[in-house]
Amino acid sequence: MSRKLQFQREKSPSIGPKVAITSWYLLCVAGAVWLTFSAPMELKRPGSPDRQVALLACVVIYVARAAHTLFVFVKRKIPWWEAAWGGHIWKARPENRGHLYTEGLFRYSRHINYFGDLLLFGGCAALTRQLWTGIVPLAMGLNFAFLIIPAHDAYLAARYGSEFDHYASRTRKLVPLLY
Repeated sequence: MSRKLQFQREKSPSIGPKVAITSWYLLCVAGAVWLTFSAPMELKRPGSPDRQVALLACVVIYVARAAHTLFVFVKRKIPWWEAAWGGHIWKARPENRGHLYTEGLFRYSRHINYFGDLLLFGGCAALTRQLWTGIVPLAMGLNFAFLIIPAHDAYLAARYGSEFDHYASRTRKLVPLLY
């Protein structure tokens, strides 16, 4: 795999990778539909149909927005490996190569993207007003705190050394101002 993380200067419709990404989103929507309409009945769990539909609408809107952004606004080439793993334009700039990204929201949290995931799925769980739906954001949070973040921080410390140490000493791991 090339060390170049983005192909911002290479224009391409990249239909295959975009379809793959969108297919993953749609698979997640199918899971949400099953959880919304089938799981409560199979598990004999009560739930408000109105809240269930509102939650599903949030999921559908989120996926539609993500797919729209991908197909309409992303004009650069998306290689297959990036469809699976993602990438960062900031790293493609020569002045940033070899440096740690600490700008934007990452100045408040080393893993602000994981915090965003927790907010998104925590909000969806809260919308259902069903305690058991909190399992997803809780499991995600535990996975982030005990597995993903320690592994990611170890990698960053090894790769960036004192630059990461300085960043870690002034920036929270996950939740801005708290943790």
